[in-house]
Amino acid sequence: GDYEFLISAKNNLTDWNNEPTRQSFYKQPYIYQRAWFIGLMILLLGGLIYLGYSINLRRLKRQNEKMQQMVEEKTIELVHHKEIVEDANVKLQEESINLQKERAQLESIINSTPDLIFAKNIQGTYLTCNIAYTKFIGKELIDIINKTDFDVLPRKVAQETWEHDKGLMEKHLSSRDTEWITYPNKSKELIDMVKTPFYSDQGELLGFVGIGRNITEMHKMEQELRKYNE
Repeated sequence: GDYEFLISAKNNLTDWNNEPTRQSFYKQPYIYQRAWFIGLMILLLGGLIYLGYSINLRRLKRQNEKMQQMVEEKTIELVHHKEIVEDANVKLQEESINLQKERAQLESIINSTPDLIFAKNIQGTYLTCNIAYTKFIGKELIDIINKTDFDVLPRKVAQETWEHDKGLMEKHLSSRDTEWITYPNKSKELIDMVKTPFYSDQGELLGFVGIGRNITEMHKMEQELRKYNE
């Protein structure tokens, strides 16, 4: 900028000059002080800020697109998984209905016969039985299923029955016995009882099935026939 100095001087022989001498000069500003340089720096700074903003904006846009793609892929995956689960639930419901029908049919079949029918697992726990067997035991079905003979029969009879059944399972044998049985109503019936083990598809012993037929009338007829022949 412009500068102006007032200069007064003297030496040993003279006094100070009465009017100071004016000295003016112009000094060029530094380059960083010039208006064009400041403007250029402002523009450059603005450009850098805009460039950084643009880079970040593009980066955020790419991230957003990537996240949207991930969300779409996950959505498709979840929809597919939901369809699989729904299909599986439908199949399970159908299988459950079919099993219920098969169970109802089986119960209808075994309950339509006067023969005693029951099944036990390897621990001697009742898995199922028919109405004829409930009458033989003298208890309701709900009081027999998931119980053992120790819960539904006199202890001595239950112990003898368990020893017999356990021996059959250990040896993987079937048995057939004829025995007079006293029903809860005190009537005595001659029962032809067949017991046989049953297995899984892999050959694992699961328990045994018992089928008892009342042969009292047949026995009486045989007795009468003998008497007649005599």
